[in-house]
Amino acid sequence: MKYTDWNKKRNYVYILLGDILRIIFMEFVIYSIFGYLLECIYSSVIEKRINFNRGFFMGPYCPIYGFSLLCISLITSNVEKYILQVMLSSILIAFIEYVTSFVLEKIFCRTWWDYSRKKCNIKGRVCLENLIVFGLGAVFITRKITPLIENVIGGETGFIIVLSFFLFIVFAIDLFISCKRHYLNVNNDILENNTNKKVDDIL
Repeated sequence: MKYTDWNKKRNYVYILLGDILRIIFMEFVIYSIFGYLLECIYSSVIEKRINFNRGFFMGPYCPIYGFSLLCISLITSNVEKYILQVMLSSILIAFIEYVTSFVLEKIFCRTWWDYSRKKCNIKGRVCLENLIVFGLGAVFITRKITPLIENVIGGETGFIIVLSFFLFIVFAIDLFISCKRHYLNVNNDILENNTNKKVDDIL
């Protein structure tokens, strides 16, 4: 094989890989924004007031939705039976939601959601009611909505490429700032608790 032919094939692989990563990331962003909007609407209805503070990040997205839907789309894409796909999706969501809740609580000493008041819950991190709803919704999205999204973002348009790069930078900056902000809050809480304890000991 000539060196020029190898170069062409290697460049083609790089371009194909870049396209795949771009599509995956854009789907992740779209699903995350959708999840954020869903959370805002639900909490606003329950609390009877507009609530836009719905997550770990400062931006309007909940990455757990994006990551979950990507995993469901990847793992259950070849499952033809609707009920089986819903069951597998619910199991995946349960695993991701439980692990995410556990890690966030251990690192930042804070709970972002609590299902302890709902029936059939596991330590307040996951509950059967939400898993069924999320499983049904996830299958509908991956079967009906995802193909439409891929048709839009899969094209070789300069706008989509620039937009995906811009959103990646924004997301990376938000991730850094949000982690730092919550970590500082943990340290401040620890400092305040230690100060209060010392005051109580003196008194």
